[in-house]
Amino acid sequence: MGSRADTSRHEAVPKTMKALQYSKPEDFGVVEIDVPPIGEEDVLVKIEACGVCGTV
Repeated sequence: MGSRADTSRHEAVPKTMKALQYSKPEDFGVVEIDVPPIGEEDVLVKIEACGVCGTV
């Protein structure tokens, strides 16, 4: 068993992704950005769902 993951089973890395862009207090939104370069020791995680708690 090798030390590298078998990437043949995984889908290709997309060119863009959605990100939450925060500009200033109460000014944010979802934008489409380029996927940053992924280095040898980096991990790209695909998020299926996310939630935000509205309580303060």
